[in-house]
Amino acid sequence: MPRPLLNRIIYVRSRLIDDTVLIWKDERFQKFLYNCYLWNNDIKCVKEPIKLMLSFFTFLSDNPLPFTHANLESFAQIAINDKDSQICIASETSAETLGASYAYNDIAIFGGENVEASTFVVKTDNETELLRQFKRWNIETISNWSNYQKIAIHITTVDSKEPKNGENLFNMVFDDVKLITRYLSGNAASSVLSSHGGLQRGSIYAIIGFVNEL
Repeated sequence: MPRPLLNRIIYVRSRLIDDTVLIWKDERFQKFLYNCYLWNNDIKCVKEPIKLMLSFFTFLSDNPLPFTHANLESFAQIAINDKDSQICIASETSAETLGASYAYNDIAIFGGENVEASTFVVKTDNETELLRQFKRWNIETISNWSNYQKIAIHITTVDSKEPKNGENLFNMVFDDVKLITRYLSGNAASSVLSSHGGLQRGSIYAIIGFVNEL
């Protein structure tokens, strides 16, 4: 990750997860009990305004719990109910051994003064339509950050339905934005939740803008 972007991270954490989700069972169904450990504690310990949280989950391939990306989305919604913020969630399965843990979660939070963040979820496989949507995103939001240095993160899967030329289209519209890509495995999922825009699923472009006073 470029150093200017690293310098705008106000919180970062990597954590093995073993007992964050408890399961209560009876004869009819299973219910997940959420103990506010996945994100709420991270959000509460940050005093600066939060603009964007990135959360990358990796599950064991033999995960003993029926824990899915949809559960992460539900927990994220709880975490941002009282925050004017956005959470990008990505999850994938790995054959790695994580000891006694069944997952790990890498989190980075961007925010503070003179920092902006905006997300875009790809919902089309048509290049012409995607280009039009990128232009609209730029006109309505990103172009207003005229005095900001901007860096983008693209979160996508190897079997994404996004047009293969998607990154080239992005670079055509946002020629002053440095783009870095995080490729997820074919069994992965990614989504964005925000306090205003609700839930959106698909390949994600997140642009972070900041006043270049390092």
